[in-house]
Amino acid sequence: MESDELRVQLGSVDANVLRKWGSAWFDLIQAGQALEARLGIESALSTAFLRRALWESAVISYGRVGQGDKKRKIDLDALFVATGDPRTSDFHNEIMEWRHDHVAHRKGARFEDVHAVVCYDEAPDVLALRLLIESSVGPSDDDTLVESFREHVLLLRNTMWEAFLAPLAEKLVYAAQNDAMLRVTAAVGAGAVPLDRIAANLVLWARDNGTGIVT
Repeated sequence: MESDELRVQLGSVDANVLRKWGSAWFDLIQAGQALEARLGIESALSTAFLRRALWESAVISYGRVGQGDKKRKIDLDALFVATGDPRTSDFHNEIMEWRHDHVAHRKGARFEDVHAVVCYDEAPDVLALRLLIESSVGPSDDDTLVESFREHVLLLRNTMWEAFLAPLAEKLVYAAQNDAMLRVTAAVGAGAVPLDRIAANLVLWARDNGTGIVT
């Protein structure tokens, strides 16, 4: 944004819906980035926790897209239909099973095994009591699920932009162009983003090319 650019925060119902879709879109970016980062990390004992963290970050970030109450309530079914791919809903449920049964909670027995084991020596005397925990760090990167997850996230992200964000942006711009009082309240934008935040500046409509989406 130019330093002398004037801005007005929109508070309409359409602007509120746009903010919710934008927040969900940003979570898809997080999920996609986590999956891409995991691709570059060798599968080894020394990297197991990092690979697990990235997989769980992708699953949790993706799960946030459709979770929430009034602050984040978007029409996921409409998004799935807009993709034109009838498999999106079923795949969504598969990733959410990972979230509900393993990543966010511990309900799925297929994702983790825990055994309490008594060990004896030859005497036989009790030598030790061991707890053996085998917990999934996520599928391997060449697994069909992971590749499908990357493709699914990209499809939803692009569809969300083209079918929901851009049309709403066009509608809001039209309203702004016909609202003489809105321009009066414009003020210089805020300063730098705090270091403990990550920011995205999405240009959904620009005077030179509109939304930029060819229809």
